[in-house]
Amino acid sequence: MKKIVLATLFLCLSAWNQAFAIPLGPTDDAFVSRINPGVNYGTNTSLITYQVSTSNVPTYLKFDLTGYTGFDSAVLWLYDYRGVGTATVNAYTVADTSWTETTINYSNAPTRGTSFVSATAATGQWVSWDVTSFANDAAGDLLSLVLTSTGYIPSQSFYSKESTLTNLRPYLDITEIAPVPEPSTILLLGGGFLGFCLYRWKSKKA
Repeated sequence: MKKIVLATLFLCLSAWNQAFAIPLGPTDDAFVSRINPGVNYGTNTSLITYQVSTSNVPTYLKFDLTGYTGFDSAVLWLYDYRGVGTATVNAYTVADTSWTETTINYSNAPTRGTSFVSATAATGQWVSWDVTSFANDAAGDLLSLVLTSTGYIPSQSFYSKESTLTNLRPYLDITEIAPVPEPSTILLLGGGFLGFCLYRWKSKKA
């Protein structure tokens, strides 16, 4: 009987502390172009990063993290459907989260921060950036990121949230920090299962 009670309590507490990954789509995404500094591309089905000579085309994404307090992991995923070879693409933080996808352009785009993480992008595959530290810094608020490619001719195109291919839209795969049950909750839970097991034992004995 003791083994049954302990096993049941252990399984219950394990389920309590289990964390689940949640795919979170961006509230806003857009690319901006240095060649056309006043043009807004927020409703395009593509997100582009392009760096060659004086041409600069970065991509901005924003996520709503106001309902979260912390994360065990946060991974940004974009699907690269067209590119020039492979390219290193950096994801930078953006302190100014007031931009919107319908108004942002190269002229008014917020500047990027100094912190970034890198990933290698190639055509026909998902590309991921581990932005856990960025997400934890923005927990309870908005997370704003900008992607820029490096090198001479690394042009990469990703699907945006407006893409008709819904299964290839960008998303942030987040795993919240698992809640730790309070001692009173553990005692209440354990007591309830103990009482149930004793009731079953007495019923069989009768």
